[in-house]
Amino acid sequence: MRIGALTIGHSPRQDLLRLIQVCQPDAEIVDIGALDLIHDYDVPAGMTDPTDVLTTYLRDGSTATLDRSFLTPLMQQAIYTLENANTDVIISLSSGDFPSLRSTIPLIKPFTTTCAQLRAMQARRIAVAVPVPEQEDTSRLKWAAHGFDATVWVMPEGLPTAQVGGWLHELTYATTPFDAVIIDDVRYTL
Repeated sequence: MRIGALTIGHSPRQDLLRLIQVCQPDAEIVDIGALDLIHDYDVPAGMTDPTDVLTTYLRDGSTATLDRSFLTPLMQQAIYTLENANTDVIISLSSGDFPSLRSTIPLIKPFTTTCAQLRAMQARRIAVAVPVPEQEDTSRLKWAAHGFDATVWVMPEGLPTAQVGGWLHELTYATTPFDAVIIDDVRYTL
């Protein structure tokens, strides 16, 4: 199997590819980042719509918070590139909602898949953890647009990955009951 791995930032993202390799050890993975398709100087320095942003890693290891409207056409172009690379399936390595993305081969979108799973569980009231404050409004609006009553928590800056589970556990049991708790970031594999 030949899997196309699509990230919104720069590739390679070994932290994310490792998850695919664990699940499909014999698969060949072709990875591409939406930002690979442009020059570094074309990456905007800021956001134009702070209510619709995603955070990603850049080639130099720094992070950038970018508008979904800026990323969407780059993501679509990257999909065309992966289709032309004869992949069998494409996996979006972003928890962002990209409803307009299309592919001639199966395209797995984590947000869409998560919504379907939550509906199957009949979950409506959810707690959502985001990694940075800039994503708080974006996440709340995204989940509400799909029919979920979301309480959004911003992870404390510098919280080690190994402590995210404990932090979520404390918050979950200290507040109103939720039907589900979601980490709105594909980097966490709790």
